Amino acid sequence: MPPRELFDACKAFVDRINTEPFAIIKRLWPKLELDPDFEKLLVSK
Repeated sequence: MPPRELFDACKAFVDRINTEPFAIIKRLWPKLELDPDFEKLLVSK
């Protein structure tokens, strides 16, 4: 990917994530309690 296309793609990504800051915070916030149903899905086949 040429440098200008990479720059444009990165800028578009930053612009997009800045429109929903609370969605980003929610996604990055650490989980302090485990959800047994969710954990079960992680280990089931």
